[in-house]
Amino acid sequence: MKILKFFNRKKKEEKKVEAVVRQPSELEILCGGDKKVYLALFDTLLLKPPPKEFSIKGALEEARQKEEAGDILGVGLCYLLAGQISLFNGDVEGVKTYFGRYQELTGKKLTILDLGIPERAVEVAKVYYQKLKTK
Repeated sequence: MKILKFFNRKKKEEKKVEAVVRQPSELEILCGGDKKVYLALFDTLLLKPPPKEFSIKGALEEARQKEEAGDILGVGLCYLLAGQISLFNGDVEGVKTYFGRYQELTGKKLTILDLGIPERAVEVAKVYYQKLKTK
């Protein structure tokens, strides 16, 4: 009897797997296939422009206060914010300085500090923020 049940059972339907095509993000399109610039901006770009109350001067002042208090992680985050604001403002030297200080404090390697990347990253960031303003 069990043998008959085995032969009379319904065959399992095979599930069809469809390939999902991933659309490139706006940032990937702006980088034009330059993987290093994309990775650099992926780590550091602010998705929205910073509010007007955020400034490099304010971030550096807060970093000084946190450094006096011994909060090294807080100091690093303030330098990260200062670097992001510099990126928004298109200041290549500020990007190098503030992200370099963040890297020293936290030990995290940032791709944006590689040779030739800051200049290209600032150009792409300008176009990115210009597109945000027009939306």
